[in-house]
Amino acid sequence: MNDQPRIAPRNVDAANNTYALLIRNNILAWLQQQSYFANFKTFRTTRKMPAKVADLPYLGVYIVNEAGGPDGDINHWAPHCTVNVRIGFSVWIANNDEVATENQLDGAFRAIMRAILEYPVIYNNANSRVEGFASYTRSHYYGNTQLDNESSVAEMRAELVCRYREYYGYVAVDDFKTMNFKTAWPSPSESDGVQQIEAIWDLPQ
Repeated sequence: MNDQPRIAPRNVDAANNTYALLIRNNILAWLQQQSYFANFKTFRTTRKMPAKVADLPYLGVYIVNEAGGPDGDINHWAPHCTVNVRIGFSVWIANNDEVATENQLDGAFRAIMRAILEYPVIYNNANSRVEGFASYTRSHYYGNTQLDNESSVAEMRAELVCRYREYYGYVAVDDFKTMNFKTAWPSPSESDGVQQIEAIWDLPQ
C-alpha cells in the first residue's frame, strides 16, 4: 500500500473518483446543453463561492450527501454496496414580477427533471452507472438584495436521489500460491506400502 501523499488530479475519472462525483458532473454537463439554461451566466458544482446578483441567472449542481448499504448478503463475496447519492440543484433568478418568477422557477425544475428522467443519458450510463431515482424534493425561496424591493431574487432548490452500485475488489491476505496434491489409494488407512502420486503446483499471482 502506497502511503505517500497524492496530489488530487484536476481531471475526474473512475480510477480516482467516486461514481457520485461522476454522476454530478454528468448531470451538470447535460443540463448545460438544455435550451432552458442556454442564457444562464453561471454554473457551479459547490457552494464555496456564494452567488451574487451579477452571476444570475445561476445553476448549481451539488453533491448533498451519499449513503450506502449492503448489496445482498453483507459477508459474502467482495464488498459490494447499493448507494444513494443525493444531488442538489440550485437555480437563482432575478425578477420583480412574482408570477413570472414562480413560472421561471417551476420551469427550471421541469427542465431539470425532464432532461434527467426522459433521456437515457444519466441512467444506464457506462461511466456513472445510475440504475434509478429513488426520490426527489423541491422548494422555492424568495428574497431581496436591497431594502427598496427593487432587486428581487428567488431560488429554486431541488434534490434528486440517484441509486447505483459500488463494487470493491477483494485483496486476499493469505495468497493461494502453492497447491500440494497427494493420493491415498486405496484408502488412507491402507495407503502404506502403496506407491502414491504426489504433485506440487506453483500458482502464478
